[in-house]
Amino acid sequence: EDRTLKGKIPHSLQGALYLCNCFYNESPPCRAAAVAALCIASHHSGLMDCISPTGELPFYEQLKRDDAKLHYAESRENFLRECSLSRELDELFACATGEIKTLTQHLKEQGLLSNFNIHLVVRFLFSCLIDADRYETYCFMAAQLPRPSPAPPWKLLLNRLEEHLLTKNPKQLSPQEAVQVLQRGDSYGLPLQETIDLLRAAISTRCLAAAELPAGIYRLSVPTGGGKTLSSLRFALAHALARKKDRIFYIIPFTTIIDQNASVIRDVLGNDAGILEHHASVLPEQQPDGEDYELLTERWNSSIILTTMVQFLNTLFAGGTRAARRMHSLHNAVLVFDEIQSVPIPCIHLLNQALNFLSKMCNTTIVLCTATQPLLSSVERPLKFSEEAELIPETGLLFRAFRRTFILDARIPGGYSPEVLADFFLERMAGLRTGLAVLNTKKDAKALYLELLQRNARLPEAEQYHIVLLSTDLCPAHRKQILNALFSRMESGRVLCVSTQLIEAGVDISFQLAIRALAGLDSIAQTAGRCNRNAESTLREVYVVNIANENLKYLLEIQRGQDASKNVLDCGKFDADSLLSPEAMELYFSMYYAFLGNKMDYPLGGKANLGASATLYDLLGDNRLGRGASCEQTDSLPLRQAFATAGRFFEAIEQNTTALLVPFEEGAQLIEELRRADLNIARRRELLRRAQQYCVNVYAYIQKQLDKEGAIEVLPNGSLALDKRFYSLEYGITTQGEAMELLTI
Repeated sequence: EDRTLKGKIPHSLQGALYLCNCFYNESPPCRAAAVAALCIASHHSGLMDCISPTGELPFYEQLKRDDAKLHYAESRENFLRECSLSRELDELFACATGEIKTLTQHLKEQGLLSNFNIHLVVRFLFSCLIDADRYETYCFMAAQLPRPSPAPPWKLLLNRLEEHLLTKNPKQLSPQEAVQVLQRGDSYGLPLQETIDLLRAAISTRCLAAAELPAGIYRLSVPTGGGKTLSSLRFALAHALARKKDRIFYIIPFTTIIDQNASVIRDVLGNDAGILEHHASVLPEQQPDGEDYELLTERWNSSIILTTMVQFLNTLFAGGTRAARRMHSLHNAVLVFDEIQSVPIPCIHLLNQALNFLSKMCNTTIVLCTATQPLLSSVERPLKFSEEAELIPETGLLFRAFRRTFILDARIPGGYSPEVLADFFLERMAGLRTGLAVLNTKKDAKALYLELLQRNARLPEAEQYHIVLLSTDLCPAHRKQILNALFSRMESGRVLCVSTQLIEAGVDISFQLAIRALAGLDSIAQTAGRCNRNAESTLREVYVVNIANENLKYLLEIQRGQDASKNVLDCGKFDADSLLSPEAMELYFSMYYAFLGNKMDYPLGGKANLGASATLYDLLGDNRLGRGASCEQTDSLPLRQAFATAGRFFEAIEQNTTALLVPFEEGAQLIEELRRADLNIARRRELLRRAQQYCVNVYAYIQKQLDKEGAIEVLPNGSLALDKRFYSLEYGITTQGEAMELLTI
């Protein structure tokens, strides 16, 4: 066998040409043939543009390729002789045509017939093709037969969860008792913690009762501390069992929450439960299925998958083949979205349409889980919730019963300077041991931290605090170490934590007092969730403050969140008790989305000279941009989308930053080994995967300053490493060189 030609023999187009020659050239052209031909022709490169933004027709031009150069006649003859008969292909294509017609009719009946949803049909079929192709190749190379996915052990896993819940709380509530508990709210006269335990049990019971609902799109609106991880798991397992679902997904915005949820779920269900974690910080060798980890993440065919919103959105919209391969695994599944309000604004319309498609066309159940439900059903391209959307209808009573904080408006004319805010913070800490301040920018957080250090040094030793700073200038491993030390100190010591918003989600920590720089109401609610979290005492204070000279020029979403929160604070309808109520949150999101409505179609901002009005949504739908630029007649073309261009420009979170590998602990060893030019590919991949816990993303202007100082080294593999003088144990990356001793722990 001659392997020197591997990857050089054209073979993607022959099947596409066969479809074109036999079935496509009708009037109008056959959509089923176009869809199948596009998937076949693109199965190595990723889906092609049908019409490019500049008006070319890349896919349709491919169908006009010179047959002789492709050896088409020879390929067709060999295939029909060795693999199939033309009659069998005719029958298969007749079935495919019928399926496309049925899909189109079903889309129409559901009110979903649009070119954008046709794009999702194409991507779904493309996913099926490339997974089958890659998996068969994998099995051939491994000299093994393809293995069917085992039936998910939903009954076994649900029994394990029920046993765990019974151990925690021997008195389980009936559905009727749960309704009564939720309707009575906090009117029991019990201590706050006992009331919360009772309400958590009621929420869990209601989730179990809701499991018989049909596939649809639902909300689980549970206050912070309401036990939504296990309650949503109870619904998901029972629903998967009742409705014969293939898998369960937890889609989470932050890896910190995944770490926390994965630990909880594994502890309850066991390491043999078929749980796959797919995110940047996971190490394959630490997974129960370590040997097959890469294959599992490429296919998503485990029973329970915990992944990030970024991975999920990439699966639906990123270019190439790697992410798209997984899309068909979302069929007949349960998707639980945690902290759904964190979905990036540019992706809202893309996500809404995709979830509608998965629900209506793929028999997938979707649960949006958060304490601050965004108004995704009220935007221009709305999410289509089920008729009875709330799994827990008593949301108003529930939020009042779970209230553990007062939200106090402490804004002042002109805002707080770092000095004034430090004084305010320490004054409010009188008689308390632990306090949290969350600010919107790293600059303001660092300034407050430094002011607190100065004042702390002047306090009597017995009254001094341990003060820490948390920001994304610290690498993930460093942040985790600081948090672990913080947990230990908070048990009996005096602690002040200054942080950016990274502490607001996925960090199970409870302070006696919190201060939040004015931001979106959902962010204020998240900070409040870190205060008196476990009802350790009666209601505690969360102060909302404004910051003097705060620079949000490049943080548009935070700025618009501030504007909407100001309107809610100033409207006079809500007080310290009700500022985080569902009614206040609904008003907030209605204004917030109104401010940002023109950003939800994923505007491309003139990228590649496409024009200021170009959007990713349009490229994947009607593609008015490409059709307007084309000299050809495009109205009769069955597919018009600019798949490749959209995939190239899609980023779930815009990456206008560069990753620097920093010399914090193991990071220094990784830099040293990555300097070697003779590393084999497997070892380099392993090191780079480990390195993700020791990377900090920096903006271009910071990178420029560090370059000027000679602080960045280009490693042989192209990665960038930071000089150890420019990484501080106090606040991470600094543009001013620090003494080397700071790196010694």
